[in-house]
Amino acid sequence: MADDAALSVVDQGVLDTAAIEIQRYRELSKRAHAGFDVPEAIKGGCSIELGHRGLVRLPPELIDVIKDDADRLALDRNRLTSLSGLSVRFAECTRLRYLVMRNNSLREFPLTVRLVVWIC
Repeated sequence: MADDAALSVVDQGVLDTAAIEIQRYRELSKRAHAGFDVPEAIKGGCSIELGHRGLVRLPPELIDVIKDDADRLALDRNRLTSLSGLSVRFAECTRLRYLVMRNNSLREFPLTVRLVVWIC
């Protein structure tokens, strides 16, 4: 992950929100599956809500935070115009199945992202 001092306040807020939601998911999942041998492949994933924030870009470090746990990433109602720099990295998100992108200003949608997730 990049040096925290180099991150903008907005970027750090995005990463902090995602990390908090991942931690909450892990704690709830641990309690829900306590005493049961549940294979990772069938456990539910975490939903990360980053909509309605006025975001114009996503920090590349977001993928590092969400890649192992998130199955849904909501980025709706922001001001995103591009996913440049992140499009190839979405393939690292092993659980990600839903990417909510409505009401943004994307000029193009990378094929690599379309192949990995269901886009809403």
